[in-house]
Amino acid sequence: MSEEKIIDDGVEVSDTDKPFVIAAVKYYNNEKGINYHLTNIQNISDNDQGGKKLKLVLCSGDLCEMKTFNVTDNGNGEFSVEAEKSGFF
Repeated sequence: MSEEKIIDDGVEVSDTDKPFVIAAVKYYNNEKGINYHLTNIQNISDNDQGGKKLKLVLCSGDLCEMKTFNVTDNGNGEFSVEAEKSGFF
């Protein structure tokens, strides 16, 4: 999936945050087996691990989810991504 398909037109992502956002969306797509794309950013902040905490709205067709990810830059273009649990678990 190309970067253009991952982030919708009109969604502004800074050059600093973009690799973290792309890593989160790709991670979630692999986890769910669905081609989600970013439709909105609720919040991006620094996390305790030296990475980013991302609150993103992801959609695939009529299905949309708001998910929170913790993303750490491991260097060499590699990222560690964890999706926070949501719902009634």
